Amino acid sequence: MRDDLSLDLDWRIMSGPGGVNAPLIQLVNRKAALAAGVDAIHILDYFPSHILVGRRGRPKRIPTLQYLLNMTRHTPRDLLRLFEEIRKVQDSGVYASSGVVLSDEVVREGVLQYATKYFVGAISNEFAGYEGGPASASAALSALKAINRRTFDAEEFSSALESVDAPEDVDYRRLLKLLFFAGAIGNYVAGRDQSYMQFYHRRDDSEIYLRGSFVLHHALIHAWGLGGAGPSSNDANRDG
Repeated sequence: MRDDLSLDLDWRIMSGPGGVNAPLIQLVNRKAALAAGVDAIHILDYFPSHILVGRRGRPKRIPTLQYLLNMTRHTPRDLLRLFEEIRKVQDSGVYASSGVVLSDEVVREGVLQYATKYFVGAISNEFAGYEGGPASASAALSALKAINRRTFDAEEFSSALESVDAPEDVDYRRLLKLLFFAGAIGNYVAGRDQSYMQFYHRRDDSEIYLRGSFVLHHALIHAWGLGGAGPSSNDANRDG
């Protein structure tokens, strides 16, 4: 009955140029058009083609769609909230208007507001329904922040839990799994020629590998201003 009567909503973005026509982007365009009272809007037309990131050292130009999607879990809720925070920044008048196309500064500030005001809380809410959900979420997020690095392993996470005075009966392996399925962390695999990151929301048949290294979601890195060694934008996302 489940196969016959269920609906499968797959929001994952197609790779390459086809991503701009993926169902998730089509949804955003339709909602924007309805809000504006027009027949059609292509929301990405109001964004620069690339976003300049990394002010220290050598800044990098990242394709805008890739930059925005890396801040989400490829869901309508995440992406719509991201666009809303960018809209609020533009409407605030803090940054000088640059015409029809949004400035890099507006986009980056909107991303920061989204990461701090929404994403951290959204991860915490994913623990609802589990035994000790609120306490587990608080301990897990505090431990991730205490590590203060983009990449880490299970041992570092376990030590961080102790440093934030997590309850003694908390199983760090269970928390890592919950964080993985919530989209807060992914597996980071460093290869000889190329590294890749695997997140559950980009490949929903993925299983977490507890013996390897983990990488924080980009939105958490932004929210907490974390630095340290970690994957760069050149690392491949094998699964999305």
